Formats: sequence, C-alpha cells, structure tokens
Amino acid sequence: MRSQSRVLPVSTRQVASRRLALWVLLGAGALSVLCYWWFFVRPIGLLDLAQRPLQDLFKLSLTDPGAHGRIIAGYLSLGALYWLGWRAAQRIERKDTRTAWIIVAASALTAAATLVFMYPFGAADLFDNIMHGRILGVYGGNPFTEPAVQFSADPIYPFTAWRRAPSAYGPAWEALAGGVAWLVNQIGGASILANAIAFKLLGGAFLAASVA
Repeated sequence: MRSQSRVLPVSTRQVASRRLALWVLLGAGALSVLCYWWFFVRPIGLLDLAQRPLQDLFKLSLTDPGAHGRIIAGYLSLGALYWLGWRAAQRIERKDTRTAWIIVAASALTAAATLVFMYPFGAADLFDNIMHGRILGVYGGNPFTEPAVQFSADPIYPFTAWRRAPSAYGPAWEALAGGVAWLVNQIGGASILANAIAFKLLGGAFLAASVA
C-alpha cells in the first residue's frame, strides 16, 4: 500500500510572517539610508566642508560640540538596523529570495550614493589619491618617485596628509587615478568638490564590482 505524503496547509499567520519579514527588511534598509544622511551626510557634508582641509572628528567638534554624540548615535542606530535586517533575512522564504536580494542591493546602492556627499573626515586617503592622480595626469610626473611636496602649489596639496611620501599603490591604480584626474581637470579644473566626487565614484565602482 502506497504511503501518501501529506501537504500541510500554510496558515494565514505563516503567510503574514513571510510578508512581514520582507517589509521589515525593506524598512531596515530605508531607515539605514536615512541614518546615513541624518547622522553623517547632513552635518558633515562634502558640499559644506569642501574648502576645509584635513578635517577630523576633533576639529569638527570644535565648531560642533554635538558631533561626538551624534556619530555615536548614528553607529548605534545603524547597528540596530543591521541586526533587525539580519533577523528579517533569516525568515525570508526561498521563493522570496530574489525580492530580498533586490531590497538589499537597492538599499546598499542608495546608501553608497548618499555617502558620496559625506566629507571623508579622519581619512585623508581620498585626497592623497587625488593628488597622486594629478601628479601623473595633470603634471606628467611620477607619483612613485615624486611626492606631493614637489607640487605644493597645487590646490589639492593642502588636503594631502602624506606629503613627503610617494604613492604606496600599484601602477594599475595610479594609471586609473591619473586618467580620472586628467578628465576632471579638463572639465572642472582643480575643483576639490569635483575631484572628491569623481574619486569616490571610482572607488565605489570597484566596490560594486567586487560585490557583483
């Protein structure tokens, strides 16, 4: 006698739980983007601070006493939202996996686009990359043998941190940096804002490629 497997009906509560997990994941992603903007981009915006070199948390707190507390609150909020999204992802059914991935990818891309407009406080690498790119692409120099100090008249120079050190990056990166710096110089000159956005997009392209 054949045994027949029983298909248990899916309860309304289970269906609602699956849908809720997707909505929670979407909400966590949307709120994370809002946190990035509210706690980081809005008070530490690249558009507002583009003319202030080598800003870090200490310097920012001199004119904004609430900077420390706001950044701590931002990290705590993001941590809580990441945990909430992770818990929601564990409840996603297989048939909803594609939708969940779309939500995660869209949230990440939106957050990355938002953070393009945040000033890179406490990290001068971005401006060092720009300077090395200009040494090659604008001046025709060699960033591996000619440090930034030899181009001290350049508008980006005050933003660089490792002024007497040559580039520590590889030739492929410096070739790309030189090309981007040359292109930006042709379009927008030595604009700090234009260079910062262009090099953020360059780094973001590699990040997106590594995820893909």
